[in-house]
Amino acid sequence: MKESILDKYALNQLTNEDKVWLKNALAKDPSLQQELDLYTDIVNGMAHYMDQKNTNELKAKIADVGTHLEQDGFFETPLNQALIQQIQLEGEKELQQIIRSVDKNLEQDGFFRHQDHSKNTSTSFFKRLKPLIAAASILLILSLGWQLFAPATFDTEEQYTLAFKPYENTLSNSIELELSEHGFGGNPKTVPLNQLLEAMAVYDKGNYAKASQLLSDVLKDGVDANFLPATKFYLALSYMGDNAHDKALPILQKISAQEFTQQETATWYLALVYLKEGNLKASEQTLERLNSSKQYRQKATQLLSTFPK
Repeated sequence: MKESILDKYALNQLTNEDKVWLKNALAKDPSLQQELDLYTDIVNGMAHYMDQKNTNELKAKIADVGTHLEQDGFFETPLNQALIQQIQLEGEKELQQIIRSVDKNLEQDGFFRHQDHSKNTSTSFFKRLKPLIAAASILLILSLGWQLFAPATFDTEEQYTLAFKPYENTLSNSIELELSEHGFGGNPKTVPLNQLLEAMAVYDKGNYAKASQLLSDVLKDGVDANFLPATKFYLALSYMGDNAHDKALPILQKISAQEFTQQETATWYLALVYLKEGNLKASEQTLERLNSSKQYRQKATQLLSTFPK
């Protein structure tokens, strides 16, 4: 009954029957009010400092953990000792700083205001609270310090999203310059160039599905050899923008091995396609090809540093 009252009191869910029971219990043992207040502080403090959206769920977890810790003799088992040793081995100093910082913030906000550490404090009172405080402490420490000793997870989708940026259109200016030399009209060579210019205008608008279709048509109809690698390059980028990485891959594999203006850029995007596809080994090898690149060396090194070792 008492444990149920603690939960309902902290959650402000006491029934009339509960209130009567609590009134009688407080008359018999006034120190119970301290226990009620401290329990409420713990669950509310945990909800605040762990920034949980569902506070009721968190409070239930704390109560549940406390019960299981008490039943299972958590502090007397080798599991607890192993946990402490792991914390000490993998991040003791930093974790202790976090705990001290949290303790300081909790103290400043009155988190411990109901705890009486004087000589008159009842030993049995804190003995009753030990499982609850232990549960709250463990949840708080693990939530803040787990990253110090837990294996880092690598999310290829997240890393790809962070690294991928649409490449600017540097082709249209060259096309317009070429067209000006041909007089923009009356010359058969200007037809594919105008088509290419139209495709790049669509690319600029971010309509990558249509851009890939138009660029494919340009390649089928034939384009000036001077613009061939760049046209393929932007076709691959359009495929990437349209989430068709399987189509972009073979194009980038070929043109990244050719010498043209965007060769290093093509290599960078090839590495990103491998990353997107989950082929970390190929992505790593491709990024290492950019070690001597002034433009992409830093970005490649930074991305490589996130890869699992």
